[in-house]
Amino acid sequence: SDIVEHERSGFLARSHSEYCGLLLRALGLSEAERDEMARRAVQTIVARFSMESVATRQMRLHATLMHTGTQIAR
Repeated sequence: SDIVEHERSGFLARSHSEYCGLLLRALGLSEAERDEMARRAVQTIVARFSMESVATRQMRLHATLMHTGTQIAR
């Protein structure tokens, strides 16, 4: 997943039964564990989806495409 890193910033279930088990596991986390998982989730979102991060990736892509386009045109 682009957003959730399983057991690091959340839980990813592939089936209903797995979801139930992971929900019980999440409910059993301590407050400190939940806070740490939330902190990592926010960190992941900021790193991957902040305006600065997205703009940087878009500018790199644009530069690569422009460079590739000029290579092909020659």
